[in-house]
Amino acid sequence: DETPVVTTSDPTPQTSGQQLGSDFDSAALVRTDLMELSPDPAAPGELVSIRFPTETLRGIGFTLDRWTGDGWTSTHFLTSGAGGDGQTWAGREFIEGLGWDDLGISGPGPDVVRIPTEASAGAYRLCTGNARPNFCALIMISVDSSSPTSATPDLVALVGVHQDVEFYPACMNEPTTMAGTTWYPVAEWGNDELADLYATITSVVREQPTGPAGFAGVPRVVAPGPGDDVGTLTVWADGVAHFVSLSGLDAWLVDDELSYNWVC
Repeated sequence: DETPVVTTSDPTPQTSGQQLGSDFDSAALVRTDLMELSPDPAAPGELVSIRFPTETLRGIGFTLDRWTGDGWTSTHFLTSGAGGDGQTWAGREFIEGLGWDDLGISGPGPDVVRIPTEASAGAYRLCTGNARPNFCALIMISVDSSSPTSATPDLVALVGVHQDVEFYPACMNEPTTMAGTTWYPVAEWGNDELADLYATITSVVREQPTGPAGFAGVPRVVAPGPGDDVGTLTVWADGVAHFVSLSGLDAWLVDDELSYNWVC
């Protein structure tokens, strides 16, 4: 295995206590082209090798984020150590004043981290903690890494993000054309069929430009206020989209035709 090249240049270390408990870096994307993990699944206490096919510059800090079903929660901060030496981690109770040394790592790796012994089984992402920008890879943590059911969950690929899109999620029963596609709103509160569809499309792990989210639609029948009817449309490869207005209104949509049993 190659030995990583250690420099004293960027990236600049970040203080890990800033955002622990939610999502350390919500802008980090899952990038299978930049980071490869082995083994997967991994067991608590096991060493994981991280390879960087494009030799991306990174630091020695990493975050371990658990998938909760509707978002990522950072559970541990990891410090890498080449060749199996020097791996350390810290959980929520040990974060006060924690930071990473100002080291820059180049080369393909492997960088080595240890899965915390107290980590519970589940779907996670392992992310760089002080690269510019940060990026991640999915990994499953299992108490039985040989189990055939312990596989990294599928990631729905991000297709595109469209800014300044006009749409007003009012009654959630009218199709609309955005970014060249006709979209059908999916209201969690509409009927049992739509509620089931809503639960399905918001429960999968999706590649996100700003982190996964499971937003609850709120019925509105009033005229749009400032920023209600223009915003950002995020589109995924499975024919699902999510709209968020400048004022924070949001709606999940699909490109399959839907029918609605209410008017407003």
